[in-house]
Amino acid sequence: MNFTNSHFTPLNATIVFQPDFLFLLPGVCVGLPALCWAVRSQHLIQRGGGRVSTFIIFLIFSDAVEVLLTFLTAAAYFQIITDRHQIPIAFTLVSVRVCGFYLHQLVALEGILSLSNPLCFSRLSSPLVSIPLSITLWISAFTLDFPELATVLHSVVCGLMCFVTVALWVLALKAPRSSESSSHRDRKPALRVLAVAQFTLLFIHGPSALLFLAKTFDYYFKARKSVWQIIYFFTGLRLVADPLLCVLVHKERLRGQAPDLNTTPH
Repeated sequence: MNFTNSHFTPLNATIVFQPDFLFLLPGVCVGLPALCWAVRSQHLIQRGGGRVSTFIIFLIFSDAVEVLLTFLTAAAYFQIITDRHQIPIAFTLVSVRVCGFYLHQLVALEGILSLSNPLCFSRLSSPLVSIPLSITLWISAFTLDFPELATVLHSVVCGLMCFVTVALWVLALKAPRSSESSSHRDRKPALRVLAVAQFTLLFIHGPSALLFLAKTFDYYFKARKSVWQIIYFFTGLRLVADPLLCVLVHKERLRGQAPDLNTTPH
């Protein structure tokens, strides 16, 4: 592993590891078409007279930034740019992924609220709430290079995300079934959104979070380089999970006949 010597701390020691480009490439190859699909879907929503969620815009933007950073990692891998750029790229990549995780959970919360509690949905999705909250999450994600500040901010945000996770389960279970079918076997639209959000939490972001916590509370904890590479590979699959959630939220909202959306399906 390659770590910086200037400010090596338990908090930031886990994120200065420089990933090999080959472990980031599969996520981009699969995720780039999915990202284009999500952008096209949101464009059709807007063209149809609907309103695109602020959280979805910021989430798709974080995915686009990660694609750009992956190409920069490739440039460093092939020595197109100097080695001194690799550490800033690694820090920025992980910061973007942390922010993407936060936004992913908020997109899921917004989608489930639109199906179960339209009043709370309208408040959360209002520009006065969604824009400052999204900007705050972006700022907090980029404080990882400042350990003391990052510890406080991310402790608060992680506590908030734990509350969001519990709320997702409660709201999804209470959400009404789709009006397309009265069959008892027909699943609730909110459960599909919940399934994507929880899969992303457990299998895409979960392993990296465990290693991060292990390093934070145990200064001498070390993991093999191959483990870090595998973690980076699985976390890169968020480029598939994020666009899927963005499109799924809109489709399930239509299926549940949310009163505030007047777009046509595509």
